[in-house]
Amino acid sequence: QQYPLVFLQSIVTPELCFVALPVLAVEPKYQLQMEGVDAALLGVSEQPRIGSEVLCLALVTGDEHTPTANLLAPVVVNLQSRLAIQCIHADGWYSHQEPLLLAEERAVAV
Repeated sequence: QQYPLVFLQSIVTPELCFVALPVLAVEPKYQLQMEGVDAALLGVSEQPRIGSEVLCLALVTGDEHTPTANLLAPVVVNLQSRLAIQCIHADGWYSHQEPLLLAEERAVAV
C-alpha cells in the first residue's frame, strides 16, 4: 500500500517523478505561510487552508534507512485551479531534511 505517498510525475518527461507526502502526515501542526508573490501566483491568501484550499506536499528524499521530508520548501497546489508552485519558508521554522518518524516515534519525541 502506498498511502499517503503522492507521486508527482512529469507528463512531458515520464521518467521524472518525485515522491511526496502531505505535510500534515509529516508534521500534524504544520503552519503554511506563503510569501505574497507566491500566494498571488496561486490565487490564494498568504495563509491558505490546507486540505480545503490547497494541497501542501513535502518532497521526500534520502534512502530507506534515513528518509527525510522537505518542509522548508513544500509544493503547494491550488485545489481549484490545479496550479502549483514550490514555496520557500523565509522564516526558517522548518528543515529541508526533516526526519520522517513513525507515529509511535513522534509520540515519544514530544
